Amino acid sequence: MAAIIAGTINFTDVYFGDLFDVTFEITGIDLTAKTLRSQLRTAYDTEIVLEFKETDGSLTKTVNSTTSTTVQLLKTASLMEIPLGTYQHTIIMYTTDEDVQTIINGTMTIIPQITIL
Repeated sequence: MAAIIAGTINFTDVYFGDLFDVTFEITGIDLTAKTLRSQLRTAYDTEIVLEFKETDGSLTKTVNSTTSTTVQLLKTASLMEIPLGTYQHTIIMYTTDEDVQTIINGTMTIIPQITIL
């Protein structure tokens, strides 16, 4: 589990069609009353390729204290069948449409799967 203080997370060598299950810790930010969401896009003004949301269970957060939260991003293998390439992502925290803040940014690189079921 990596400890982060509002920064960058790059997911490298993510295999096409593999289960994506990553857990990390965000420190230094009180996420108690916040909702988290993450989107993956080729660029900021393009369609959403993949989304992680608390409302559908693909993003879960466990608030350990007012300064530490464990976050899990989870997508099944079939949902990770997205085009190969490098995508940009952010994780935002929010309470309303007017209270939004980006806390994590980075990239995700999807690479070919060699062995297929």
